[in-house]
Amino acid sequence: MDAFILHHMGLGDSIIMNPVVNFYSKKYKTVHVFCKKQNYDNVNKLFTHLNNVIVNSLEANNFDEEKLYIDNYINDNKQEDSKILSCGVFNNNNGPYVDIPENFYKEMNFDIADSIKYFKISDEYSTNVERVLSAPDSVWKNMVFMCAKSSDMDLTEAFKTEYKDDIKNSLIVCPHDNISKKYNKISNTFLDLPLLDYVWAIKQAKKVICIDSAFGVLSNFVARDSSEKIIHIRNYHGTSKNFYKGWEFKNIL
Repeated sequence: MDAFILHHMGLGDSIIMNPVVNFYSKKYKTVHVFCKKQNYDNVNKLFTHLNNVIVNSLEANNFDEEKLYIDNYINDNKQEDSKILSCGVFNNNNGPYVDIPENFYKEMNFDIADSIKYFKISDEYSTNVERVLSAPDSVWKNMVFMCAKSSDMDLTEAFKTEYKDDIKNSLIVCPHDNISKKYNKISNTFLDLPLLDYVWAIKQAKKVICIDSAFGVLSNFVARDSSEKIIHIRNYHGTSKNFYKGWEFKNIL
């Protein structure tokens, strides 16, 4: 029996659904998921540890085109006992959205309390020996992971002001800008890597500071409990505080 999982198409949405896909991969012979073409490499890597998940990429300019592609795919591949699990706009829920992703999980019959338990990616992303050797342990122990950009917002300059002491004194690992003052050369090696190549750094970080984008979601799943964690919330996203447990919430700067 196959399952088709339909969710919003942002990269962060795909990360949010990793626990759902892992959960249902144990219940169904094959699980089909969908993503935008530009996100395919990153989304596919979320599920390389599973041999029964098929990631389908699509090119679409709007929701109607996304839905048409997915409807045609399901009609071509569904069986009599196939299950369709959907949330948000794919479940005729056009918003406004509140308590996300908690309510999306509910629509999928998945308990948010199990999200950390069922989040899983390949173990290969938990180590980064090449970069470990590029600096002494004392540097990594003082490292801060910081992401100030999303698909619709760039808070880099605001973060430079708000977190100037961290930037001055610590190694800053930032996917989109080299803003580290003290360890500029090391920080430069972390620019523009594939999404999951940052898992090791997030796990090592003494402090994680993010906007609630794909990196905020990923950090929620992999950052240490002992790390200081700060999330800047885009209020219109209706983010659930039950998802970001143990984080300090701040508004957009």
